Amino acid sequence: MERNPIVDGASNSSPQANASVVNNASEAPQLARVAVKPPPFWKSDPALWFLQLDAQFKLSNITVDETQYYTAISALDTEVLQSVRNIVLNPPAEHKYSTLKAKLISVFSESENVKLKQVLYELQLGDMKPTQLLSKMIDLSGGEI
Repeated sequence: MERNPIVDGASNSSPQANASVVNNASEAPQLARVAVKPPPFWKSDPALWFLQLDAQFKLSNITVDETQYYTAISALDTEVLQSVRNIVLNPPAEHKYSTLKAKLISVFSESENVKLKQVLYELQLGDMKPTQLLSKMIDLSGGEI
């Protein structure tokens, strides 16, 4: 019976024994868990929500389109899912995640006209600091102020 140098702690085992350990390890099925817990979808700012989700994917080294797609879907509530029903029920063969992302951003983002109207007519200082108001104005204008 061959000794397993990893289990037995043997340091002077034969090269053949070491090779069999490496070969057995590479043939073993690998289980990968996703270490991402997306926050609930932000209807008020879907682009920022996707930015946070993409950051979690990057930190977890998740680059597989299908994993990103299903992780994003798992964070969506019923109302949001209904707005992208066609994509969820009939996902494209490729670029599932980017297709879902683009659709959700287009559905829930306010139009440029609405944002401009908010900046010009509706935005008030109220209890915000002037720097907070300026930041809000820059966000709404898409950085054009």
